[in-house]
Amino acid sequence: MKLAIHTLQSTLFEGEITSVTVPTPNGEITVLSQHLPLVTIVSRGTVRVTLPHGEESAIPLGGGILEVRPGSEAVMLADE
Repeated sequence: MKLAIHTLQSTLFEGEITSVTVPTPNGEITVLSQHLPLVTIVSRGTVRVTLPHGEESAIPLGGGILEVRPGSEAVMLADE
């Protein structure tokens, strides 16, 4: 699936991933390919991105919004 993480200043990540795990006010959620569309608040914490070859990347964020779109695409607008 495709993921883009943007702040007002820059793009923190853009590319193909296997999954993304984000902190929300109600706990963590993991988004995989073909996930149902949703919009959720992202809480302060660490976003964990799993790349197609298995490597995991951790991105600290101050919060934001995650939109999962049809067609295996997710866009996150981050506060920090």
